[in-house]
Amino acid sequence: EDLMQQNKAQIIAQKEMIAKMEQEEKRLVQLMLTKFADDEEDERRKEQARQEVKEKFVSQAQAQRNERARLFQKEREKELEERSASAEQEEYRQRIIAEARRKLLAQHAAQLQGFLPK
Repeated sequence: EDLMQQNKAQIIAQKEMIAKMEQEEKRLVQLMLTKFADDEEDERRKEQARQEVKEKFVSQAQAQRNERARLFQKEREKELEERSASAEQEEYRQRIIAEARRKLLAQHAAQLQGFLPK
């Protein structure tokens, strides 16, 4: 009788120990699964942050290219306007000189009658 009770007690203790080990294993598995999920979420957030930084950089670079192109175009237009104004001034100057020559020739034509080429 005593041996049977010891045997039962030993079997019960063994079952309890196995149950505790299984419970501890389940706890560890759940802990690892939680850690893996947290790690994946952290990696996803880091990747998202990297992507946002990259997109911001690309956007800023594009904005700088657009601004440079705008400034270049503005400078080009200004240069064309200056060239046009300069050409108009030169044309006006040449007309004034031609008109002055014509007037001088008209005034002094009589005096230069024999000296002018035909």
